[in-house]
Amino acid sequence: MEAVLEGMTTAGNSPWTAWLAYMVGVTACRVITLQFAQAISRSKMADETRITKRPVINEKQHQRESVWPLGFALDAVVVIGMFYFSNLASMPVFDWWAFVVQFAIHCTVVEFVYYWLHRALHWKWIYQHWHQYHHLSVNTEPSTSLSFEVGERLVYTALFAVTPLGAYLLGHQSYVSLAFHLVWFDIMNYIGHINFEFFPRFWMDSPLSLLWYTPSYHSIHHTRFRKNYSLFMTWPDVMFGTSDFAKTREVFWESLHIEPAPNAGELTDADCEPKDFGFIVHPVHLSSYLHSPYVLWCTKLHDQVYDPERYWMYLLTPLFFAVYMIASYFSFKSYNVEEEFEWGLKSLDANGQPRKLRGITLIVRNAAIDYFMPFKYRQINHRIASALLELQRRNTRYAGLAALNKAEWLNHGGVDILKLCGDKLHSTYVTHGDTMTAAVVLNLVLNLRERNFWKHTAHVIGSTSKIGRAICLALAKRKIHTKMFTTSQERFEYIRNEAGENGCYLERIERLEQAADCDMWITGKFKPDGFQLLNKIPRNAVVLNFAVPDPLTEAQVKTRPDILHLDSGFLAYDKDLVNMEFTSLLPRGIIYACMGGCVVHAAMGYEEHEIGPVNMDRLDLYWEKALEIGFRLPPPISFTKPVQIPDFRVEEI
Repeated sequence: MEAVLEGMTTAGNSPWTAWLAYMVGVTACRVITLQFAQAISRSKMADETRITKRPVINEKQHQRESVWPLGFALDAVVVIGMFYFSNLASMPVFDWWAFVVQFAIHCTVVEFVYYWLHRALHWKWIYQHWHQYHHLSVNTEPSTSLSFEVGERLVYTALFAVTPLGAYLLGHQSYVSLAFHLVWFDIMNYIGHINFEFFPRFWMDSPLSLLWYTPSYHSIHHTRFRKNYSLFMTWPDVMFGTSDFAKTREVFWESLHIEPAPNAGELTDADCEPKDFGFIVHPVHLSSYLHSPYVLWCTKLHDQVYDPERYWMYLLTPLFFAVYMIASYFSFKSYNVEEEFEWGLKSLDANGQPRKLRGITLIVRNAAIDYFMPFKYRQINHRIASALLELQRRNTRYAGLAALNKAEWLNHGGVDILKLCGDKLHSTYVTHGDTMTAAVVLNLVLNLRERNFWKHTAHVIGSTSKIGRAICLALAKRKIHTKMFTTSQERFEYIRNEAGENGCYLERIERLEQAADCDMWITGKFKPDGFQLLNKIPRNAVVLNFAVPDPLTEAQVKTRPDILHLDSGFLAYDKDLVNMEFTSLLPRGIIYACMGGCVVHAAMGYEEHEIGPVNMDRLDLYWEKALEIGFRLPPPISFTKPVQIPDFRVEEI
């Protein structure tokens, strides 16, 4: 042994140390992969396409499958043994051909041998004494793939070692390909036991189903023990007549229920209890997926996941992206129920008691970035329509399109969504909430004007949008000179004509330099962005933003301490009266004004939709009702963080 170690040691560095570190790293990756797969399989997202719908996994199964670390340890011992006896220290770090050779060995030798070994394990005596242990888990999860009797596990270890060892003997093996094979094999194994379907809908009706298995395929083996013996590839079952594609397709389509119909699925009595309003939201950024309870089953981590200043969050970026890809591109359910809650109002009911509204939130499985990809508009709109019909099915009176779900470029403020729903939508009223947003921005502008933070001219970017138009008309009505930044002479003229005799207070500009005399800048569009915008803002100006995303960044604003940057488009509420937890990533007590508009609409009981252009006749009425039921302007915030400002301002532009 000493002679061997001496021969394997160079320049005073022990290759054993490097190999132990290497195997620790690989094993750590395998453990992380398993835990991630376990998390996904137990999440509420997985419940939507669950294959085996059985009672929750019991304690006996947890105990039985808790031996998975021993399997990883055994694999590590085998690899280290291969290192010792085969002098693996001579391997290169990377070899492209190693991947090809490994895959070829697996697809031919390993798949073939495993198939017949697996069939032998189902012979009565062997099954009862060995393989039955694995099949005790009918309601499977990823850890089930590592649950075997010791003897069976040793046989598998020997068989699966054929792939990396065979590649090495053929002269093509590397550190990277060996690690990749171990992790890849785990992932493929977990797919068969993850117990929810996430493969695309075309898979089962294409030749691909004859090439590679899906969760549905292997689930058949755990319910019909004499079918679907294959490891990962289905060709051995096809060749030897043990495949059951008919049942597999049935289970596949049954688990997906791709587009939820308005009258499909069973609802509990609690689900059917009337709701006053519902929000249709979407994840704001990638980390939102782990904030959401339908992905993150452990809601105790909510506060940690929410806080973007935790540096360890950056380490989870690959995890965020993986969950985003699964939820957005491989989800067959359009939405998920985020939460149900109660919203207490300051106003009283007929019995003199504080009014309470029942609310529900549905989250559409598209991140904000998708809303800026034209090829995804159709998918998003259909998902919103599907969520809207689901709210109606749950006896929800009003539905609020939150965030970008009512964007003008997406569906013209909800107009296209109603067209998609057609006659199916008959008892639920849709609101975009932009009337409330415009009212909030307007009242914040007027509040700052009364406190002498500005007193000359307002400048509105995004002036011809739904909200921008309403703000400009409201300012003109109050005889405040307002410059509208727009390149469309036609849209400007239309709005100025709407203003009537007050149209003289509206002025069109096409260049930011023309707003140099404006001490109030209202940004309702994310373009021009910060690089174009920052240096054009005059000294001591006030910048109010309600655009998503903000054209300025927090770092850019810090370079201009002379300007006052404030978030607009938010409402404050009494957090003691509202038990909403997960709907928004904002601090408790703050909500987006458009969502507050849905609450106001519900409180007022309007039996009509609020879609398309903002109704100027209702602007002040909405604001008054919002104050009546307990809403108010929030304390000054910038980038959702509290800021200190004086009671009044005396600086001159």
